[in-house]
Amino acid sequence: MAPLPQHIRYAVNLAILDMHLTEIDHAYSAAVSSLKDTRRKTEDAFRRALGIGPNDPLPEPETDEEGGYLDDMYDQGAEKIQVAENSIPLVRKAFVIALFHLWERHCNDGMKVKKYVHEDAMRWVEGNGGKPNRDGLRQLELACHCAKHGPGLSSQKLWRLRANLFPGVTAEDQASERRLVITDQTFDEFLNAVSSR
Repeated sequence: MAPLPQHIRYAVNLAILDMHLTEIDHAYSAAVSSLKDTRRKTEDAFRRALGIGPNDPLPEPETDEEGGYLDDMYDQGAEKIQVAENSIPLVRKAFVIALFHLWERHCNDGMKVKKYVHEDAMRWVEGNGGKPNRDGLRQLELACHCAKHGPGLSSQKLWRLRANLFPGVTAEDQASERRLVITDQTFDEFLNAVSSR
């Protein structure tokens, strides 16, 4: 069988990319919303355990003796909520990494190369009639590398382009994975950068 024409191959690759983008978007939403919902779920579990209704006020933990059932329940609930809230930034960064690697594989497979080079990928997309979001895709690449590798050139370059992703950082040499803040809005911007081509 003869190979498919380039424009057909490109269209098929875009359809596959879109399918994977939908999967990443759903997985991201499920993971983050589940973690955000931990406070409500924990409160609901308290209400069931105490036999009180959804509109009844929760008893203050001070009404129980130190080390008593209510005190222990509040301590465990607070710890569970804190772990969930501390996990959200990690999950967001993991999905930024996954999103960039999906884009990278799409481009590398299409160009039949092993190493992603941003400008080469942009020319390839444009050569196939696309209009890539060059800035958004570059920022996604840098955010991925910053999240994976910590301080270094990618963190510094990203800080120059998007200092707002590093709250409180006043100089590029202070930018690092630990200071990188990915919000839901930031993730959506990156997802749209990959989607709009």
